[in-house]
Amino acid sequence: MIRGCQLPELKKTGVVGVFSGACAKGIPVVRLAAVLSLVLLTGCSGLVAKSPVDDVSTTEVEEQEAPAEELICPEPDPCICPVCPKPKVKPVKAPRVAEKKVIGEVEEVVLRPDNLTFPARIDTGATTTSLHATDVQRFERDGERWVRYTIYDPKTGEAIPKEGKQVRRIRIKNAEQGFDRRRVVMMTLSIGDITRQIEVSLIDRSQLDYPLLIGRNFLIDLLLVDVSQRYIANSKPL
Repeated sequence: MIRGCQLPELKKTGVVGVFSGACAKGIPVVRLAAVLSLVLLTGCSGLVAKSPVDDVSTTEVEEQEAPAEELICPEPDPCICPVCPKPKVKPVKAPRVAEKKVIGEVEEVVLRPDNLTFPARIDTGATTTSLHATDVQRFERDGERWVRYTIYDPKTGEAIPKEGKQVRRIRIKNAEQGFDRRRVVMMTLSIGDITRQIEVSLIDRSQLDYPLLIGRNFLIDLLLVDVSQRYIANSKPL
């Protein structure tokens, strides 16, 4: 008895059942064997069951990139600026007030050696001291320039003729008339206990409040002016 293809694949396809049925119907075994041999040669390979994986259609799937993680920057450390040391400031020496006499904006000034006391306006804006005088005339004496002029007693109004050597002639800017030319002589004046010989210009001050104006040439290095005060120097005739 030919045992035929006893592989599991033939059993699954019913080939063994066909061989048994053919034998029962009287089909010659040789013919049946030839048919089975042909089946074995050509069909067994086709009888092999396809893997279930092969039947699955391969669909190309685009790989998606995972979303990038959001970058979270760390909070920066607070900037702490270094504290710069304060620059050392060298102390500035204050003016030597103790060595200077303080006077008011108006003072009594004594003309030496006549001992005439004039109310005077103290003007730190004026360079040169000026005194009220009239009849100012130049003349020569021994080849030098002299000046003849008249001043007035501040108490009695008496005219007092005076003469003095001319030091120089100055030009003073005047807001009304442009410039004034004045002759300058040397005089000795006292404010309080301070006496100085200085240049004094001669000018008609009859329209002004004070017959005498004290400029910086008397104040320099010796006096300070307190404009809130008046008559504090206590000038007295000798």
